[in-house]
Amino acid sequence: IDLTTGARHQMELVRRAPGRVAFTVTDENGEPIAGARPNLRTASGQWVGVDMSRLRREGLIESGTDWRAVYNTNDAGQLTRFHVPSGVVKVWVTCNGFTASTQTEIEVNSGGTTEVSVTLKRSGR
Repeated sequence: IDLTTGARHQMELVRRAPGRVAFTVTDENGEPIAGARPNLRTASGQWVGVDMSRLRREGLIESGTDWRAVYNTNDAGQLTRFHVPSGVVKVWVTCNGFTASTQTEIEVNSGGTTEVSVTLKRSGR
């Protein structure tokens, strides 16, 4: 923005709302994997963490919820990560006993949910 003395400008700046990423993680036989950890990084390489306090304030988790419930997949192999910056995000999944998935770029829509299905291969196969 270039301003000169006496000039007056009015602008409206809009910040894109974060989105959500809903993961489903299965093994080679299509069985859900509990305890898998989806990882996210922005295009610039910044980790996308979890803000437990914000999740509580927004009623997305209850007080006392264990951190593993917001970082790891449940018994159905599912996990939703909230407050993910919109735009291109790199995702991959790790889990003990399995080979980590390849990093993949996804597009997270502002205010929307992006669904990601990942199949992990057992280690040593």
